Amino acid sequence: MLARLPIALAILFAGLSSANGAEHNKMEGAALFPADKIKWVAGPPSLPKGASIAVLEGDPTKEGPFVFRVKAPDGYRIPLHTHPKTERVTVISGIFHIQMDEKPPQTMPAGTYGHWPAGMKHTVWVKGETVLQFHGEGPWTINYVNPADDPRKVTARRTIGFTEDTLEVVRENVANDKAVLVDVRSVEEWNEGHINGSVFVPVTSLQKHSLNPVKLAETLPKDKLVYTFCVVGMRAKQAAKILEEQGYTVRALKPGYEELAKAGFPNEDSRQRNAR
Repeated sequence: MLARLPIALAILFAGLSSANGAEHNKMEGAALFPADKIKWVAGPPSLPKGASIAVLEGDPTKEGPFVFRVKAPDGYRIPLHTHPKTERVTVISGIFHIQMDEKPPQTMPAGTYGHWPAGMKHTVWVKGETVLQFHGEGPWTINYVNPADDPRKVTARRTIGFTEDTLEVVRENVANDKAVLVDVRSVEEWNEGHINGSVFVPVTSLQKHSLNPVKLAETLPKDKLVYTFCVVGMRAKQAAKILEEQGYTVRALKPGYEELAKAGFPNEDSRQRNAR
């Protein structure tokens, strides 16, 4: 089920709609908002933590026009999501990146304006502290494509444990092209030895803010079961959690590379070659 903006956000926006530091003109209904007097508050629970917002006009939770700004720290990212109405964004400062569906990412530097239609799937992230201005017709809501990405559910996300699949089941799934083995160890460990046919995706690359879901999908198909493995299993669970949040079906293996090799999974081991 798609995650929707909570009632609490309506209360938050409503409070801000009349509380910001506008300098009112003598003409009724006119208001000015000097940048240094805009009042920022913590972003709503439907957005990842770290962002601040300021409502400048209207009430984004109700029908009618609205204008609000979002201030995001360097590296801030909102996973794949949609909006039920056209989204209109102006980059006030910083650098805004957007990736729509599976198209290449687009860069929007300060001064850029962009809009995209209702229902357009997109992922966004920023470089450097960035201020964005949103305007349109309310109510404004955000729907996450993957419910696990909903930041309000972070405490409810299940803990990743090790799979109960035996190595024979793993071997059969891989042999029948139903699953893929993903090695999440370091480059050095991979070079020393690896399972033939496994996909190398070090867990450190998954933890970066610049994680690109489209490039990841090119490396790792989403239509197959993913088995992550490392040495003793901890990195396998870390990677499994991240991949699950990206929409993959993942199972973490406790047996590491050595156990898989001993169990007969075809492998390339430089240590064995050097010993000959």
